[in-house]
Order: sequence, then C-alpha cells, then structure tokens
Amino acid sequence: MTKPVFVKKSRRCCRLTVQPFLWTSQCHIEKILFVFFLFIFVAFHSGCAGQKPHVAPAPEIAPLLALKSDRVAPALITSTRLAVPAHFGISLAAVGDVMLGTWVVPLLDSAGSTYPFAATKNILQAADIAIANLEAPFTDRGERVKDKQFTFRVPPKHARGLKESGFDILHLANNHILDFGPEGLFDTMATLDSLSLSYIGAGENIAAAYKAVMVERANAAGEKLRFGFLGFSLTHPEDYYAGKNKPGTAFPFRERYIAALDSLAPKVDIMVVSFHWGAEKMVRPKPYQIDLAHTAIEHGADIVLGHHPHVLQSIEVYRSRSTARPGLIAYSLGNFAFGSYSPSSRTSIILKCVVDAAGVLYARCLPINVYNDEVEFQPQFLPGAAATAVIDSLNSLSRHLNNGQNIISKEGIIVPRHEIANAATPSGAAPVSEAPLRTKPLKNNLQRKENRNEKSL
Repeated sequence: MTKPVFVKKSRRCCRLTVQPFLWTSQCHIEKILFVFFLFIFVAFHSGCAGQKPHVAPAPEIAPLLALKSDRVAPALITSTRLAVPAHFGISLAAVGDVMLGTWVVPLLDSAGSTYPFAATKNILQAADIAIANLEAPFTDRGERVKDKQFTFRVPPKHARGLKESGFDILHLANNHILDFGPEGLFDTMATLDSLSLSYIGAGENIAAAYKAVMVERANAAGEKLRFGFLGFSLTHPEDYYAGKNKPGTAFPFRERYIAALDSLAPKVDIMVVSFHWGAEKMVRPKPYQIDLAHTAIEHGADIVLGHHPHVLQSIEVYRSRSTARPGLIAYSLGNFAFGSYSPSSRTSIILKCVVDAAGVLYARCLPINVYNDEVEFQPQFLPGAAATAVIDSLNSLSRHLNNGQNIISKEGIIVPRHEIANAATPSGAAPVSEAPLRTKPLKNNLQRKENRNEKSL
C-alpha cells in the first residue's frame, strides 16, 4: 500500500493520494483556491521583476533613422503613397545655423564638445552626408572686428564635437566667419582640415571661396553617387566678401555664380547649393532668394539650402521646365545649436533628403525645439502635436510657392517627383510653377549691389 503524504494547511491535515495528476482530499476546494492564488502571486511578481521604467517614445523618424549600413527603402513609407522605385537611396541631413560661442562655451568645457548634438546625433551620424552652417570661427587669436554689434569665436578644441556627432561638410560663407579677421578664418580652415571635415564658401581668395567640395558615397547595393557642394553669402558686412587677393566669403556675382554651377553640374550626380541670405526673423524669402534658388535649379542643382534668418522659411519644389527633374529648395532651415536666448527662435527642422542618380527621391522634415530657455543649446526633437504644428506652419508658409498646395505630409515627408506630377493642370499641361530657363539676370537692387561690389574687389 502506498504511504500517504500529509500537507499542513489552515490547521488541518489534508491527505493526498500519490497518483499521477489526481488529487483526493477532504479539502479539495481549498487546494484549488490555494494553487490558484499561488499562481496569480508568482505570475504577478515575475511580470513586475522584468518590467522596465516607462520611457517616453522617441519621435517616429524611421526609415530615415537607419544607420548608414541599413537599407533605406522609400517604399516602406506607405502612408504617403510614394510613387518611387523601391531601390535604395543615399541620405543627406541638413541643419541651419550652428554657433557654439558665447554661453555655449562653458557647457562645452564642462559637458564635452558633443553636448549640443547629444539628442540629435543619431540622425546626423545615420546620414551618409551631414551639412551645417558654421556661424563662428574656431580660433584663439585674431583681432575682433570693430564697429560690429555681435562677434563670435569658439576655442578650436571644440571643433571635434562636430566630427564626432556626424557632420561632414561645413558652410563658412556667412556674416561671422571673419569676426576675428583673416586669422580666424585661416585657423578655422586649418582646424577643420585636421579633422578631415570639408568646408565650402570661404577661402584665401575668391577662387578658393568658390571652390566646390565633391564627395562620393555608395548605397546599400554598392552603387556610387558623386555629390557636389557650393556655398555663398549675401549678408553684411560686405568687407567679408573675398576678392582676387583678399580672403573672405563667396558672394554670388551673377556671371561667376552661373559659371560655377555650369562647371560643377556635369561632374556630379547630385548638386547641393547653400546660401547665407535673407533677413533675420523674416519667414518668407525675398525675391532675390527665389531668383538665385531657381537659377541654381535651372543650372543643375538638386537641393538648395538656406540659413541666416534664424527662423524657418518656405520650402519649394521647383523645376524650370517639364523635361527637367525637380529640385528641392529650403529657403531657411532656421537655427540649430545657436548660442543665443532669442525668444524669436523657438522651432526648426532637420531636413533629411534621400537621393538617387535621378535626384531627390524624398525628403523629411524632422521638427526640433531650439528655444534655449528650454533646451539649453541642445536641440530636442518635438513630440506629437508640437511637431505637427511645425509642419502645418511650414505648409502655410510654402503654399504660395507650390501652386497653393501642401507639399509636406503630416509625417513631414516631401516627394518632389510626386508633387510635380500632381501640380500639372487638368489638361495635362506643364505645372504653372515651371519657368523658362532664365538667360538674363534680373535688374534689381541685388544686381546693382553685385556690380558695385565686383568693381571694388
């Protein structure tokens, strides 16, 4: 006879017969309840032990957040109905003004040179190419320019933060790069050279300032594209403009500007032209900005980038004629990491473009908070409704340049080829935004200023 087993429970003895999967006892119901509550107890504590603290999700930025080695397939973005081939593109991330002087320097000293880019470097590093406007020279020497309200400089040791955070190309043609004279410009170029960072728009003379940067990148399938970059400044002081034997920035003198475009276009697959221009705090581009941007597209540019106003301006999809491929123009990308507490600079974007040999496949506007009372010189991605508000505002600012259409989806995506197709008239004629190739410069204040400056250099 099998020996019975006794279990103590609730001051009673409960007899169990050792038989596979069968229970017999006087307290059968109590046993069932006991096992049930024991199961609940164990399950609950096991679940809690593996639980992680709640963390707010990062803004949705896939697939553009993919690492360089990841495949970025436009067809994955189904919500915007991308009518593009399903092969892989090469990505370019562009931001506006980066000025790491003034109040930023103590933070760089204490928190490290990459501090301003800690929240956004995953996007910058993931891009095949990342570009910014560098608004202050890297120098410890030189004489401060006189009679200028704001002058900036940054200790050269902090330039490595740009490299480590993913930047590849810096635009130097602006109204602060010579705040500490030619010495400051030369120190900046030497510092960037030491880090293998490329730069455009400034040099020891006008020929050097106009020199294009060309880089090659391959997509996931190993197909290579050659990119070409040019940079220009139309901001004061005019003394900063380079001359034949004078260091400085590249001013886009009409004939020389068009010649630079025409020279670069056949050498590259993708051409990017960057401008420091416009008026501070103005949210719509001036006529001369539109003219220069359209001229760039007409002469082979695929992407035009703008900065200086410290706020976002219109975005335009433009092509010169029905047989030409469309170009994407961001008239001002606003501030990025900028050492100012100005209340007028609150939001901006990172513009990420994916291109192939035929031009821009699509782009995405990633809204960011640049209000330094809140982010302390470290741009942060905007969540939910705040991000949507930035996209809505951009669409509102841009309709007048895009046949009255919203060209940016609620997710911030722009598909230039798709938008151009939609812009056609019902009869199938070319979009009304198309313009003939301009052969003569506009006779305006910019042209008169250009003639005056060219004679003086």
